Amino acid sequence: MKSDDELISQFKKHKGSSDKGLSKQMVNVRDCQAFYAGDFMSYTDRLQFADGRGNKKSTLIQFNKVKPYVNAVRGFMAQNRKNADYVARHENDKAQEFYSTYSNALKSFVRDNANADQIETQQDGDLLICGYGAVETAMTYGEGFSTDTPNGQILIGRLDPRSVGWDPSARATNLLDARYVHYKKIYSMDEALELFDDSKPADFQDEMQPDSGNKVYYKRGGTYNKIQELYDWEVEDEHLIKVYFYQWYDIERFYRAKNPLSAIQDPQELLFARLEMESIAAEQEFPDDPYALNPNDTIISCDKDTKKKLEAFFDQEITFEEYKRKVYYTAVLSGRKVFTKYRSVCQNGFTIKFKTGDYDESNKMWTGMVNSLRDPALYYNKALTELLYTIASQAKGGVMVERSAVEDVENFEAKWSRTDGAIVVEDGALSGNKIRAKKEGYQATGIEEVLTEANNALPDVAGIDKTFLGSSENKQETGQLQRQRIRQVTTTLATYFDSITLYSKEHAKLLLPLMRILAENNNGAMFNAIGKDGGMEWMTMSEENFVDEYDIMIQELPDSVAQQNETAQFIGQIVQMLPAGSPMQMQALAIMVKNSPIDFLDRQTIMQAILPQDPHIDPHYVQQLEAQIKQLMDEGNKAKVAKLISESHLNMMRGEDIISKIKKDAAEIKRTKSQAEQSDIENQILLSRPKHEDVNVNA
Repeated sequence: MKSDDELISQFKKHKGSSDKGLSKQMVNVRDCQAFYAGDFMSYTDRLQFADGRGNKKSTLIQFNKVKPYVNAVRGFMAQNRKNADYVARHENDKAQEFYSTYSNALKSFVRDNANADQIETQQDGDLLICGYGAVETAMTYGEGFSTDTPNGQILIGRLDPRSVGWDPSARATNLLDARYVHYKKIYSMDEALELFDDSKPADFQDEMQPDSGNKVYYKRGGTYNKIQELYDWEVEDEHLIKVYFYQWYDIERFYRAKNPLSAIQDPQELLFARLEMESIAAEQEFPDDPYALNPNDTIISCDKDTKKKLEAFFDQEITFEEYKRKVYYTAVLSGRKVFTKYRSVCQNGFTIKFKTGDYDESNKMWTGMVNSLRDPALYYNKALTELLYTIASQAKGGVMVERSAVEDVENFEAKWSRTDGAIVVEDGALSGNKIRAKKEGYQATGIEEVLTEANNALPDVAGIDKTFLGSSENKQETGQLQRQRIRQVTTTLATYFDSITLYSKEHAKLLLPLMRILAENNNGAMFNAIGKDGGMEWMTMSEENFVDEYDIMIQELPDSVAQQNETAQFIGQIVQMLPAGSPMQMQALAIMVKNSPIDFLDRQTIMQAILPQDPHIDPHYVQQLEAQIKQLMDEGNKAKVAKLISESHLNMMRGEDIISKIKKDAAEIKRTKSQAEQSDIENQILLSRPKHEDVNVNA
């Protein structure tokens, strides 16, 4: 872990590179947000109209043609949201089903409590508007967060696109190749005191004293406060500071070797070595790290300190190969003050997750849907402004009048453009041709064509047609037509949907270690989940209900009502073809009900009537399955030991005899021997290995 000074120096360097390299990106974000909001007309002419007294009035023409397209695509993304399902890596089918079901149920519970769907919809909007969107996922135990429950919770929050920074050299989708990321939050000094436990409140309080002599001479002239130098202020008079949440990775070495236990043939020596390796593994700083030492692995991996311990014990019996890995870290800081720094819980990426759009190589920035819509919207509003100006200014031409023709010039000027006003002029003014209308101005042609062309270009550059906005005359569209439209949109907007799919996969990876922590801190707590049959189930949080590894499958959530109806009708045809009252027909009928767009409680009632003996709604089923899983886990551990012994060129029968003998001896020692007698046996084992005389072992 870097020192505070090293960390501050690195962050300033990274932030400087980020501010410089993303300057065009931030300008584009501001402009695109303005276009989406309809407040983008810095180019627009202001129409000048004169009132009756000659004063000029300004009218600004702004038609927001961008927002409907963005909202339509964002709603489409919400309706066809991707869902990441966990598939446990386990040889036994029942165990795999249990572990997979449990992890998916807890994931749904966590996402629902964190309002993940709504936050990700906002993120999709940022993606389409700004070219990227970011969210932060964290435990409430971390610095800068507060919780609503005693045992903590998982938070998912949208980040303001203009408060986020990253490695400007990153080019991969969703910035997966970024070396560092950060985002900024504004805190009051009092709030910072409460949220950041490691901030040493005395530092704040001493520096906030007005008479503490904090003002020192500045060589370029004047004085300044030490507190100004220490913290990065947003508004100093209001005591608001900028706090940066900074994440990066360092390249560190790790080591791999063949497990030396596999080469040991003597049973007592094997037991002794295994106990020592387990003792070394228990001393690791991060035992849950995927790169940590696991004595059961055929190929072990470890860090530098663990490597030294293993080499000291096994001597020439173990040979390591050196490799490199990324180790992720997090720090919270402001100015020259480091509030906290720690090794990130998740070691497969940053907890700040992005969705990115198209990358503009010429301008070195990410672009979204609004970038394509800007020019058509600009020309549409420009043409509309010119058209209205032409209509307003040329409705009736100006007038030329001699001074002697009228008595009150201002009254004449006010009434000239009115068709219902009487104008009194001097005698002979009309007959003497002293009042003459100006020539009608030339009205430019083609404005209407520009207006129409710009309006028609909007759906073309967006990649969607107007029927996607709900303007279709067909009010009863089939599910097949909707699927065709989905394929069309996902083809033209493939970049965005590919980004969303990748985000779903990466965010699911991030949630796994956080859910393990949540289950560990809430051991025994109940949470509700929706079972496979559509009914509500209660599950218990437990760290033991997770396996080491999962695969992630990306699937689409339920589609629109029309598609659900069409699916239910198709399954209904299959139901009629099956034998009446047979289990197969009941199962097919249950699937049809599950895919029907009916109320949840009604669906649950129907499912219970169709499948009253479904094991998923039996309250004792889960307990029985957990007992089976535990038994399978014990059998799996035995299999691992047997595998290690078989690699020592012993046959399976001899391996079982050795294991049973070791267990019998250990049980006899535990039951009949005192602590002194046990120590004597351990010393005898040590004497049998002269090269380990300086090692003490407690069995």
